[in-house]
Amino acid sequence: MSRVLTFVLCLMAGAVHAGAPDQDARRLFEEGRAAFMAGRFVESALHFEAAADRRPHAASHLMAARSWESADRPDHAADAYARALEAGGLADDARREAEQRLTSLERALGIAQVTSTDARGEPLRVQLNDGREVPTPARLHGPPGTHTLTIRMPSG
Repeated sequence: MSRVLTFVLCLMAGAVHAGAPDQDARRLFEEGRAAFMAGRFVESALHFEAAADRRPHAASHLMAARSWESADRPDHAADAYARALEAGGLADDARREAEQRLTSLERALGIAQVTSTDARGEPLRVQLNDGREVPTPARLHGPPGTHTLTIRMPSG
């Protein structure tokens, strides 16, 4: 039996994938690039995120962020810029871009920080609205308003 807890919360404003051995990740990255060039930004972002799921890489997160921003989804873009910075390994100019874009986006977004673990100290998995499900600790972004935070225990 799956146990998923859902909470409603309110947020306030103010506050090149080279050398990947995983062919699936490389294919997804290239599909993301093609979708981006064709102006299919949501599709592009989803491909870049899938590539990062297969083989975590800052470039995949950065391209997902650019795609989400082009799709006018600043909350998803901010999450992806933060993941790109956390992953490390970005060139200096790309790192500065990610930091500047994240700072700019956060001026209009609320931030939910979730740091809990289960009783054994295992990270929980959390999702804000229709964003990606990520392990805790997590820093999630959302526009001002009411949101749904879904929390999944490690046991499912």
